[in-house]
Amino acid sequence: MLFPGAPKGECDSAFVQVKFGGLRNPAGGFAGAIYRPASILNALAQCLRRLSSHYIDLCHPTVTSVKVIQTVF
Repeated sequence: MLFPGAPKGECDSAFVQVKFGGLRNPAGGFAGAIYRPASILNALAQCLRRLSSHYIDLCHPTVTSVKVIQTVF
């Protein structure tokens, strides 16, 4: 959980921001990015599951080039 020290119910007052789309190689380095619509939905669903949350305030792509932003949004 991202907020291990927060009392139960206090996380609702936090601003939740996530990045998505980055791919890692087996060594943990950056291996590229993927921004297909199905991949975006999957990444956000996984973030919600990992955070044990029902909302995300802000999500943004790992790579923020103009072409990627136009494709995603």
